[in-house]
Amino acid sequence: MDENTLFKVINDQTEDMVYYYHLASRKYLFQNKHSVNLTGIRKAEGEQVKGKDILLSIHPDDREKVKAAQASSLKPGCSKGEVDYRIMDYRGEYRILHDKWTVERDDSGNPVCILGIARDETDRRQMQEALHESEARYRSLIEISPDGIAVSDLNGKILMANRKLMELHGFDSTEEMIGINGLDIVAPEDRQRAFENGLNTLKSGYWGEIDMTLLRKNGTSFIGSVNASVLLDAAGKPKAFIGVTHDITERKRAEDEKRKLEEQLRLVQKMEAIGQLAGGIAHDFNNILGAVIGYTELALEESSVGDRPRLYLEQIHKAGERARDLVMQILTFSRKQEQKRKPVLVTPIIKEVIKLLRSSLPSTIQITQSVSQTPLMILSDPTQIHQVLMNLCTNAAYALRESGGLLDIQLIQERVAHGRTLHPFNLSVGDYAKLTVRDNGCGIDAAVMDRIYDPFFTTKGPGSGTGLGLSVVYGIVRDHGGAIDIASEPGKGTTVTVHFPLEETERLLPEQAPEQISGGSERILFVDDEAALVELGKVMLMSLGYHVTSRASSIEALEAFRASPHNFDLVITDMTMPNIRGDDLARELLKIRPDIPIILCTGFSEMISEEKAKTLGIRRFVMKPIFKKDIAKVIREILDEG
Repeated sequence: MDENTLFKVINDQTEDMVYYYHLASRKYLFQNKHSVNLTGIRKAEGEQVKGKDILLSIHPDDREKVKAAQASSLKPGCSKGEVDYRIMDYRGEYRILHDKWTVERDDSGNPVCILGIARDETDRRQMQEALHESEARYRSLIEISPDGIAVSDLNGKILMANRKLMELHGFDSTEEMIGINGLDIVAPEDRQRAFENGLNTLKSGYWGEIDMTLLRKNGTSFIGSVNASVLLDAAGKPKAFIGVTHDITERKRAEDEKRKLEEQLRLVQKMEAIGQLAGGIAHDFNNILGAVIGYTELALEESSVGDRPRLYLEQIHKAGERARDLVMQILTFSRKQEQKRKPVLVTPIIKEVIKLLRSSLPSTIQITQSVSQTPLMILSDPTQIHQVLMNLCTNAAYALRESGGLLDIQLIQERVAHGRTLHPFNLSVGDYAKLTVRDNGCGIDAAVMDRIYDPFFTTKGPGSGTGLGLSVVYGIVRDHGGAIDIASEPGKGTTVTVHFPLEETERLLPEQAPEQISGGSERILFVDDEAALVELGKVMLMSLGYHVTSRASSIEALEAFRASPHNFDLVITDMTMPNIRGDDLARELLKIRPDIPIILCTGFSEMISEEKAKTLGIRRFVMKPIFKKDIAKVIREILDEG
């Protein structure tokens, strides 16, 4: 193959435009195949391309630029030039050329021809422009994103950050964030977790959504939800992280509030559950207590009882009273029973409990006290305050059971000058009796602090606790409009603080002498379905001088009354009985004789209340178990009313 043939093959195969341009005539002396297509200058088969001015094919806006570039390369001492311009191809479409040439000169140094090679840059330029447009679009999307976005290298150094990320972290500009390590804007407690997730992301390619505490430039913090993934290079290897941060502080706050409300709702539901349980057993339990207390009272009235048996019977009676009060407290805390309150002094009750504790707790537990001598009066039932302190001290003693320790009880008056919150109540401005029970025992694990008020929840072993102590305290304090706060740390002990709103001491009534039990000779119909209580009621009322007709069946009682309605001055009936309930029996009796006084007794019933009983015409509503002095007083009040 000769040189001319080789030259022609090379020129026709190249993708670039090869040309030989004569300056004087401003025409091509030679063009390769690709040059012909680009310039639009056609030739007949076998013809050399001659005679057409190239400037006619160049875009009008680029002609002066091309002339200037050529003129610059033709100056003395110059031999090369290059320029970008648009040229019309044979299809009538403009293409972008990057043209480079060499100037040929004659022996005198005058420029004669230009030998050039021009590359078609159209596709590359269009791709480049499209890429720039795409980058601009994505950059615009990143900048207007409501989330913070950052790109960092594999060591965590930030390479790019959008405006939102700058705002979230409190920087003055996005440039200020460039170069800092992403871990430096993560709270210390979450840095290790963030670092470990970064390592996992390198393995999996995706971080996943993680909530963590993030820092602002000024040192404050916010909660962010962070998603991240790995950017790969052309070889498919990780080259950077891209992370998206969403501020979820308000959402977390709302979730926390919702969780607290749900916890309070669950607590209420649990208390309703214990209330249902209490209601289910209260009637039967009060009947049992009624028999224990009633027969104990009758036994104490026997003159033949010796001193030591009398002491035992008195203790049984006290235990029965405590048991009755405990049932009342459970019903009260579960909102199943209205509690009647009166102004009471707190200090004597506290001292009574401390005295009881000293005789019952082991000597390894040292009891200290600091009880205010100032009269502190609250509106309450003394049994409730007794119950609160006993439950708190029992829990403290359990925490000290293994190695002993200190049980400190304090009672002071405290003025709340402004409203404050103590879980889960609000304290308003005013004066309070502040009761504090502190121990230096084992403390409470933080993991169970949220459950300590739950009914039946206990950290004690089997047989050591019911889980009702703090639930009862919770209910009592809640119903008093007070507050309870528990602070504890494992190994360092527990401090429980209870606030009760104070009453004016002027409301305190002077102590009165014990009331005398009064009886009478009237005729009473006594009705109860428990045989033991029927016998007890009959003996108790007869010991007061009354003439008693007793029945263990509400049907038989109705028949006896219907047979001789004017042979009775008073009817005492139980509420929960088979066949005919106490309230229904009262309705039937009042139909027969509208003026008959009726006392309705119940251990517990959701179907009747004191208000409802009165609307039926029932004179009094008495809770079981019944004490002799209490029922004697009620009977006399009703009969003496006439």
